[in-house]
Amino acid sequence: MRIVFATDGSRGAAVAEDFLLALPLSCADAVVVASAVNARVTEAPAVVSRTCRRFAARSVPATTALRSGHPADAAEAIAFEQAADLVVIGSRGLGQWSGTLLGSVARTLARDGIMPLLVVRARREAPRRVLLAIDGSSDARAAIDLLSRLPLPSNATIAIARVGPAGDPRVALVLERARAVLGERVKDIDLVGEEQIGEAVVRRALAADADLVVLGAQGQTEGDLLHASVADHVLTHAHCAVLIAKAPVRTCHVRAASRAVAAALT
Repeated sequence: MRIVFATDGSRGAAVAEDFLLALPLSCADAVVVASAVNARVTEAPAVVSRTCRRFAARSVPATTALRSGHPADAAEAIAFEQAADLVVIGSRGLGQWSGTLLGSVARTLARDGIMPLLVVRARREAPRRVLLAIDGSSDARAAIDLLSRLPLPSNATIAIARVGPAGDPRVALVLERARAVLGERVKDIDLVGEEQIGEAVVRRALAADADLVVLGAQGQTEGDLLHASVADHVLTHAHCAVLIAKAPVRTCHVRAASRAVAAALT
């Protein structure tokens, strides 16, 4: 997996850094340590260099990338240029990458970004109890595929929360895919009702003592399933790290715009 880790050297970024280092990454993975360069973050080159050395010491291929401009735009540009699978940030920062809890950068990347986003919160250890929320959408399929490639401890387990009406054939197809792709790591499957889905997912994560929640950025275009507001609610209120997946087709739709952003920031 190719990961862009966006850091500002803050305490929140340090938690995300330790979280990444706790994952069973290998020489087959790659980490790009990225930061925004501006008048407020003059130490960015030193921060990315120090962080890069920590990954290199673990024999994980690591490089650095610096960009000027708004941190969210810089992160997107770097991730696009690097053909990244995932962007990782801390939940709290200095107003650059992370901002306050679900601050402007995290919110922008989650809502408008083209790349999957992992926001790390509180826990520095690798996740061992994962909650995957799925509906019948393409983003839910993307969440399954991304989770299957995410380096996790061998004893990590996955609980699945089905969202939407019982018997919905679209959800049934996605669930079948989850079982096939994730295999024996799936230990529990439950149905989440259609009312207040975001809060129901947050409560389910808390009850399961999950240390990572995975869901799609968007849900069904019809019905009360995983709309963007659900992902936003989970990202804002979950007690643990949250991974927001995005279907590859969305990347294709905005490829030209992303190239323009990348060109403007170089």
